[in-house]
Amino acid sequence: MRTVAEKHVIRIHPSIKRTFCKSCNIVLVSGHTCRIRLRSKKETHTVVTCLLCGTIKRFMWRKSYNFWLDRPEAWLNKEKKKS
Repeated sequence: MRTVAEKHVIRIHPSIKRTFCKSCNIVLVSGHTCRIRLRSKKETHTVVTCLLCGTIKRFMWRKSYNFWLDRPEAWLNKEKKKS
């Protein structure tokens, strides 16, 4: 899926993109192919560790954060110009 998206210059939604390891491209399944830990020192975040290659991904938790695709300015307006 990642190869097709890169070839055709298509953005994958972040929720889908987070389910794949960046280095070995394996599907991350909790308990089988990855380990998920919740950390809360200064800022709370999730740590996902790939069990195959050891790559670590960190995701911050912020109530005010929205994905770019969920924002209205990410979508093109198809308004017709009046002439």
